[in-house]
Amino acid sequence: MSFSGPPYGPFFGGDPLQVQNSPRRATLSQMTSTEIRNTLYLTVLPMIQVDGQAFGLTQQMLTLMPDKNFASRFFADEADVYILTFKNRLRYLTGGHVKGYEFFQEPQPDGRIIVRVVQHVE
Repeated sequence: MSFSGPPYGPFFGGDPLQVQNSPRRATLSQMTSTEIRNTLYLTVLPMIQVDGQAFGLTQQMLTLMPDKNFASRFFADEADVYILTFKNRLRYLTGGHVKGYEFFQEPQPDGRIIVRVVQHVE
């Protein structure tokens, strides 16, 4: 995935609020002088292997995307299961600069749910 346009944010000499308010960018909000939060969205991607001996192997991958447009829209009975699955793997995704995650279910007008994930980094 690539983004067009000039870079924004404190790392590029811009205003961090430009990043937060830009619809094309992940949200970076400074919480303290050393802690930053990244707003991400839970996504389930179907994957099919197309080479090697595993050709045709089909599976689903759970990942986080920086754009709400790529968020999976879960039915109410699915959201908790996917959040729990992700939470059970956090020990492998936390460490170094990544300090933790928070999960928020956001109901949508069609009755489905988007899961917003706040990643805390230092």
